[in-house]
Amino acid sequence: CWLFAGAGFLLIQSHTGCNAILQSRVPEALRGRVVAIYTMCILGAFPVGGLIALWAARAWGAPSTTIVSASVLALAIVALGLTHRDLAAAD
Repeated sequence: CWLFAGAGFLLIQSHTGCNAILQSRVPEALRGRVVAIYTMCILGAFPVGGLIALWAARAWGAPSTTIVSASVLALAIVALGLTHRDLAAAD
């Protein structure tokens, strides 16, 4: 149960970080269009990710797949934090 809660937390953190970076970097005149394309890409990635997770869970088991997925998300969040320090400092 804690494993799934941690994976969900990391998923929300990664989406929030990507959205914040996107909206802070795109000019205001294009922001709506870029966010719409980003949202379509994210929504389209969920089914593909689900198929990959299904394959991995069948091959290695659900707990191992969840640990690997959460680890990848944690690394992505750390990478975003290290490469975009100006977002962390913004209030």
